[in-house]
Amino acid sequence: MAKTNCENLDLEVLAGKSATALMDAVAACLGDELRRFAEARCGSRGDAEDISQDALLAAHRYLSGFRGEAALKTWLYRLVVSACSRRRRGRKNDPKLHKPIDDAAPISAERVDPEVEVMLGERLAALEAAMAELRPEDRELLSETEWQELSLAEVAKRHKLTVPAVKSRMFRIRKQLKELVSAKFEASRPGASGDA
Repeated sequence: MAKTNCENLDLEVLAGKSATALMDAVAACLGDELRRFAEARCGSRGDAEDISQDALLAAHRYLSGFRGEAALKTWLYRLVVSACSRRRRGRKNDPKLHKPIDDAAPISAERVDPEVEVMLGERLAALEAAMAELRPEDRELLSETEWQELSLAEVAKRHKLTVPAVKSRMFRIRKQLKELVSAKFEASRPGASGDA
């Protein structure tokens, strides 16, 4: 079996090589990375494998639509985020979540206050909206340092940058993200647009 060239996957996809062979290469090169990202993004180790597989299946299905406007990896991460959202939406109909009160486990004192849950949901929505506004290359750097937990040296090597350049970019990206999240969160609050 030939060794997979992980560095040229974007070019091979754009060159129109066999979808099955390409997806095998994508799974070999990025499968573990996608699983880690799915676990970090979706918060469930148990679902991470299924979610990363769903994303790879979607990639196979829509590979012909990949235009190369963003890195292949960024596109795959977006598919993982979509798979997480689909999984979350699908859970609302899960019968296990709607057990009668008599069958439910006793409520512990550690249960999160509903107001806190709502606020966390609003903040997560603001984060997702803010992430969508970042440039694709900034999202990729953020993903690699925060969710994939790559070292600054590894990120610098991948992007042909120096470690100080990565630090500088990450400072700028985090600052921009903080400002975007704050603005989006404030805009989502009741009365934010002058409705009192």
